[in-house]
Amino acid sequence: VNTCGWVDGDGYKILLDVIDLFSPTVVFVIGNEKLYSSLSEEEKIKNLISNEMKLVNLPKSGGVCYSFWFHYEHFFI
Repeated sequence: VNTCGWVDGDGYKILLDVIDLFSPTVVFVIGNEKLYSSLSEEEKIKNLISNEMKLVNLPKSGGVCYSFWFHYEHFFI
């Protein structure tokens, strides 16, 4: 399941619900140490992590950068 990257506030709660709903065997966190740490300590999924799910932290590739809506503005005009 690829998420939208919204991982603060309600987005984090939704992410926890998605993990609970789909019960994945592996969750990859790419380039977000804070999210990885939060998920590692999250009581709601702590049992899943230790038993049937692996939480994997991966660094972002060197050439990756964040895109912003204004980069794509010309597609929507």
